[in-house]
Amino acid sequence: MKNATIPHTPRVLFVCEQDTGNSKMAAAFLRHYSGNRVEATSAGKNPAERVDPATITAMAEVGIDIQHALPTKLTPDITQEADLIITIGKMSGGDSATGPRGTYAISWNIPDKKDDSLSTVRRARDDIEQRVQDLLNELLAETE
Repeated sequence: MKNATIPHTPRVLFVCEQDTGNSKMAAAFLRHYSGNRVEATSAGKNPAERVDPATITAMAEVGIDIQHALPTKLTPDITQEADLIITIGKMSGGDSATGPRGTYAISWNIPDKKDDSLSTVRRARDDIEQRVQDLLNELLAETE
């Protein structure tokens, strides 16, 4: 994100296929660590009806409650509001979300869960948490 123009309060959109796991964790971690310094949301191309129960459990283990979160459909309006779009999993790479001119987009190649096991979700959670902390440091450096 070197030389990216980021407004004082960046708006970050995390996008994955169903918005039931990785994107929800990423948005929750960014809100948790940033306070009011960054706005974070998530959406999915084909959202499911509910967030994955193993994801809810894994986040509760680190003190973040997402039990009332609901998957959100990715729409042009949502992408237009974002300053930074991060695609995760299947959405990373060629089939990525695009925002208005000037929106910065990056991909995180975090595999989609192959199963719903809590151990798999925990590994993804820990990876996402570190990436979010690195992202937050970079975003805050850009806004100072």
